[in-house]
Amino acid sequence: MENELDVGIVAICEPHFHNPRMQSICLTARTNERELVCELKALRLADSWFDIENPKNLVTAFDDHTAVAYNFSQELYKRRRTLKSRYREMDVIASGFIAILSIETCETWRGRKVGLRMLKYLQCLHAGMQWFVGLEAAPQGIEFHDKHYRAQQKRLINYYASDNVLDLREIAPKSSPGLMTALW
Repeated sequence: MENELDVGIVAICEPHFHNPRMQSICLTARTNERELVCELKALRLADSWFDIENPKNLVTAFDDHTAVAYNFSQELYKRRRTLKSRYREMDVIASGFIAILSIETCETWRGRKVGLRMLKYLQCLHAGMQWFVGLEAAPQGIEFHDKHYRAQQKRLINYYASDNVLDLREIAPKSSPGLMTALW
């Protein structure tokens, strides 16, 4: 088996012409033999005066995209008071919001922290500006109603929260388990 150093990451950013502030981001990690290891998909809303205290603009912006993006923005809107209290002391106006819609790691590469490496790569791509980031920790290949879902989700939450540089934290563990945010 190859190690993580043999994995190359490529980033593709595509603008949405109907909304110039919105871009789709896709990161792919492949081995030297071109085997797909991991894929991260995200939406970026670039807004030089983005204010986390008013996440309604995310709902409006993400409405034209996938159901996952829209549901994600709805959850953030429901948790706006929690977001406001988490970031109030920082009084931050960010460059925008990055919604990480999915991180899919090939089964043979799971447990090797490739997902964290992809997140760090995304973070490095956005260095020099402040961005609000959000993701929903949802296990791959397990239905929400499966009895193992919550245990796997908890492991995934701990995995994302394990890196202090990424600073991903759940914003409402009881009412919205798995909904995590950070300021990069």
